Amino acid sequence: MGDDIARFSPILRDFQVIFLTYRHSQVVHTDRTGFQPEGDTEGMSDDRHTTGQVEVMLLGTYHMANPGHDLINVDADSPLDPTRQTQLETCTDRLADWEPDRIAVEYPHDKQIPLNDLYDRFNAGSLKLDGSTPLPDPFADGFIENEIIQLGFRLAIRCGHTHVLAIDHEAHTPAWTDDGAIATMLTRLPAPDDVPYHLPDPTEIQETQQTNLEEHSIGTFIAWCNTTDQLRINHDLMFASCFESDDIDPAVGMLTRWYERNLRMLYTTLTESKEDDHRILVIVGSGHVRVLAHLIEEAPNARLVTPEPYLPDVSSRSH
Repeated sequence: MGDDIARFSPILRDFQVIFLTYRHSQVVHTDRTGFQPEGDTEGMSDDRHTTGQVEVMLLGTYHMANPGHDLINVDADSPLDPTRQTQLETCTDRLADWEPDRIAVEYPHDKQIPLNDLYDRFNAGSLKLDGSTPLPDPFADGFIENEIIQLGFRLAIRCGHTHVLAIDHEAHTPAWTDDGAIATMLTRLPAPDDVPYHLPDPTEIQETQQTNLEEHSIGTFIAWCNTTDQLRINHDLMFASCFESDDIDPAVGMLTRWYERNLRMLYTTLTESKEDDHRILVIVGSGHVRVLAHLIEEAPNARLVTPEPYLPDVSSRSH
């Protein structure tokens, strides 16, 4: 464990500094601005942005196959329903207008080869997106409902791509606890009424997300998931769980692992793409978008692009 700690000590040290600063100071709360650009701007630009940068569009989505691995989970209806299949086609049509050169998905990078084989079968037409054909081993039948296939494969096929890029990684930083990140967060997360600042209520968030998914199309729901307020939720809860903790090691360790995982995801996205991949669309759980957006803004070889023009307009939505 000592070697692992030393290898990631810069990240760990910085989170420890922030943790101790928060715990031993009076915090001034101000309005915060999310990473999601407003209006019809194509990307978040500054003086560093040049034509040599890779454009990266982050599309945060819900997990359509209901794995239940997140702090807040919706009970999603099947995307194989004919109405949902039509909605996915509409969503794909709009995203294809951006003309991405590569699609990256939240799937283990060390399983790229079997994912390639699966994609080849869908691309050739021997497997069907509507679930009418069983998936081969080692893929469970329920995987047909995953957004990796229903959105990632569908869009890549539409764009004429030869494969999709698997970018997910496990973190190597010590976990500090055997309970898992979600369990650790739950035990350390304060109740919204117990803190002097605004903190989202996970129960209310889950109910709102469930209602919105049930009442709207997949495209509209995904557009809502990518609004600034929704993209803040995951980090609001994670950072509150960390900085309201009395124990620095598991608190800081949890955030260090989270940032390490996303750093590995972005590294793979930028280094495993082909030289002529100028536009990469990354499809991930919406909780990843805020941290990945921050990392892209720090990367001089990448430029963040908003999906807003390619999704339904939800600016007038009240919830």
